Amino acid sequence: MKREKNLRMRLAVTYGFLCGFFFALTVWGRDALILSMNKVSLPYIKLIPGLIIASGAGAIFGWIRFKTESNLIKTITWLLFVILLIGMIIWVPVFITPKLLTILRPELKSLLDYPLPASLDAIILMAIFAVVLGVGFCAIFEEPLTEGYISSSFSFNKFKFVLIILLIMGTAASLTDQLIEKNLRDPQVVLSSLFDFAQANYGKEVDKKVARQFHLSALKELNQSVQANPSMILISYDETMGMVDVLVELDGKEAFCSLFYNQPSRCYWLDNRTLRRPIRLLDG
Repeated sequence: MKREKNLRMRLAVTYGFLCGFFFALTVWGRDALILSMNKVSLPYIKLIPGLIIASGAGAIFGWIRFKTESNLIKTITWLLFVILLIGMIIWVPVFITPKLLTILRPELKSLLDYPLPASLDAIILMAIFAVVLGVGFCAIFEEPLTEGYISSSFSFNKFKFVLIILLIMGTAASLTDQLIEKNLRDPQVVLSSLFDFAQANYGKEVDKKVARQFHLSALKELNQSVQANPSMILISYDETMGMVDVLVELDGKEAFCSLFYNQPSRCYWLDNRTLRRPIRLLDG
């Protein structure tokens, strides 16, 4: 009896942990992977706190559900988990990321500008839909999956315990990528591709149509430094997430690159003596 009780406790904690873990891994793991392949410095800055908070809270709520017989308290733990994940979709990129950047790179503090998106209401509504969908199914499947795990000796049923959680929370989390993460990730991917193109064609005659397509003129002020290996950090964006500024480190020097709806407009050297955030070219 005691052995089964301990097993149920471990399963409850593991179930809650995996619900949070797979949600965070899908939202910020994919983002981190893409950024790491595109010359972005600190690509895991959102993934690590996201995993810690979501999986830690999930495990705690799972332990609480194991400890109580009250269906009301169990329901409250799921509702709190929903609220937490919805909040994290906004908090992690908008508040936690710049806070960690000021700790890891304190010299950038005066440059950082991460405002709340203007479409916050729409983002919250979509986040509510996705998270309630995922967490709701997790709540429904918790008991049958747990009982199936305990009563079955087949390894597939034990694997199914993990697989179903992954499918549920992974699907729900993937619906949230378009809300904030993709809008902030795509400009950095575009800028990385621009540097790749500039390096591959440096000193060559480039067709004007192709040069315009890649917005090659945006790098003209950097001259031969485009041959260096860039390291990028997202510095700021406007409330629409359409105007994005990226700090690019090249051979120990720092350049500022501005993009307007994923189209590079200009890259220019930053004054390291003042290290102030330049006024956006399109601020009017």
